[in-house]
Amino acid sequence: MGQLIRWFAPPVFEGEKEKTWHAALLNSAQLVIITMFLMIIIGHLVGDKLNTIVLAIDGITIGIMLLLRLLLFRGKVYLSGILSIIVGITLLTVGQALLGTIRTPTTAMFMLVIIVAGQLFDRKGFILSTVVSSIAILGLILAENASLLPEPDFAVNITQWISYTFMFGLTAQLTHYSFHKTANTLKATIAQSEELEKAHSQLKASKKYLNNIINAIGDPVFVKDDEYRFILANDSLCEILGIERENIIGKTLGESLPDNQMKHFLKIDKMVLESGLDNLTEELLTGRGGNILTIVTKKTRYVDEQGNKFIVGTIRDITERKLAEEVLLDSRERYLSLFDNMLDGIYRSTPEGKFVDVNPAMVNMFGYSSSEEMLQVDIRKELYFAPEERGSHVLDTGHEEIEVYRMRRKDGSEIWVEDHGHYVHDEQGRIAYHEGLLRDITDRKQAEGVLAESNSLRELLLDIITHDLRNPAGVIYALSEGARKGEPENRILDSIFTTSGRLLNVLDNTTTLAQATFGEDIPMEELSLNDMLTTIVDEFSIHWTENDMDLKMEIPLDTMISANPLIAEVFKNYISNAIKYARDGKRIVVETVIEDQAVVVCVKDFGKTIAKADRERIFERRAQLEDGKEKGRGLGLAIVKRIALAHDGKAWVEPNTPQGNSFCVRIPV
Repeated sequence: MGQLIRWFAPPVFEGEKEKTWHAALLNSAQLVIITMFLMIIIGHLVGDKLNTIVLAIDGITIGIMLLLRLLLFRGKVYLSGILSIIVGITLLTVGQALLGTIRTPTTAMFMLVIIVAGQLFDRKGFILSTVVSSIAILGLILAENASLLPEPDFAVNITQWISYTFMFGLTAQLTHYSFHKTANTLKATIAQSEELEKAHSQLKASKKYLNNIINAIGDPVFVKDDEYRFILANDSLCEILGIERENIIGKTLGESLPDNQMKHFLKIDKMVLESGLDNLTEELLTGRGGNILTIVTKKTRYVDEQGNKFIVGTIRDITERKLAEEVLLDSRERYLSLFDNMLDGIYRSTPEGKFVDVNPAMVNMFGYSSSEEMLQVDIRKELYFAPEERGSHVLDTGHEEIEVYRMRRKDGSEIWVEDHGHYVHDEQGRIAYHEGLLRDITDRKQAEGVLAESNSLRELLLDIITHDLRNPAGVIYALSEGARKGEPENRILDSIFTTSGRLLNVLDNTTTLAQATFGEDIPMEELSLNDMLTTIVDEFSIHWTENDMDLKMEIPLDTMISANPLIAEVFKNYISNAIKYARDGKRIVVETVIEDQAVVVCVKDFGKTIAKADRERIFERRAQLEDGKEKGRGLGLAIVKRIALAHDGKAWVEPNTPQGNSFCVRIPV
């Protein structure tokens, strides 16, 4: 049964739908013709009249159809179809002639042949089969009218029945195939429509994706057509121009840009379109807010499949880079000017001991004729008195410090330099260069030598003075002490004793006083301010009482200061000056003010007020007032100022109320 079904089934040609469909249609038509002619043979056999010619024709027809079906299964669909149409029309014509009349259903089968021909061969099949069928029917009509056809009998009736039956079947089969083809075409159309819709969606998504990518590019991107109109502009281009996209697309922007810029852009566009060569140009563009930007534009010609030409361009804003380059150039020029005009030497050298660069001051400092000559110098051998000295400096330990050392000039003379240098390392951390600044301090070193010698002489002089004065002062102190025992009430002897003791104390503090005078550090200790001032006031009591003056002291009992005993000389000087220069005021007040982290002691007199212009000047060495009644050497207040500074303090004078002066000193607690 399966073998029989496979025999009736049409051939299938993989990947060729149209050919397979035509083969199926031909297979059905051929099977219908074979079956119909078998039934005609059966009809003749059943009838009372047996026509040998008809049987022969029917048998030949069946054989021809089997051969045509064999061609069909071998893939000769076109040939099998043409031959099937020819055989069909021929058999119908012969069959009508044998039946004796054209007024049978068999005639209508010409229509089916025409339909099959149209299905197989489109318009050509319809036209040719219609013409041939029309000629065949016309010939049959003429033959019937001329009584050339035989009289119909029972076989004709049987044939009519069979023809009707198979015409119905073939019509149904043709209708089925037409509907099937229409349905398949409709399905194919729907599928194609869906594919087109899917492709359209994908194209839309791809376009959106491409637009997102283009808009995500930080640099402006654009496309122009062959009339220089923008057809694409990304967000960055809109941003840099300060123009909305709808005001860019389809325009050349000639109305938005200065004429000189527009002419330049169009000139480049035309050159790119005509030559097809890429162009990279640095140019100016008026952007958002009228700002003039420096840009680099790359333009490329693109030709599509239809031959349309476009300009694809990208822009990079290099305004900031250009400004940075200008600043860098200006900075370099400034550096070179500074480098060439510096009074100090500037250098860069290699670890091997060769200069890479030196400025003119460096050349002059070492006595060379030019920088080229100095670049040839072996630093270790020619600029040091001993080659090992170059490796002995602090810099070689990796520190960045100012060093002082001696070097050698070209003529062999000694030069002392102050070197502020550092190492420059490469990417691997290795020393690439040693660079720095050299200052010639030869004169300073010589001055320091002279100063050191002067200090030695000063100390020697102080030692001599102290030794030579101490002996007579000691004798006076000893004699006055002995005399006081015999005359204890003698105030003159008592004053001589006190003053000589004070002189001895000054001689003992001569070194400390010298240190303070020259701004050097002096030792400190905890001292009672009240005890110190009480002693000093008692020491001067004979002097202020002899001048009929009153001295009042307002000092807290527990005030302690961190000071050197030399500070007492400040108070002695203030009180001595008050007695000496302000005796007309008749009063002296010593008072203390406690401040944050300091104590201020003021000695107030009520004599003539010192003018404002002289209040600072009197603390300078050898400064004296023009109208002073008594002249001194002008050293006392200068020494006071030095002692105050040695204590990180301050000495000054200010007006007293209602008149007079207040000499003050501030001492840190």
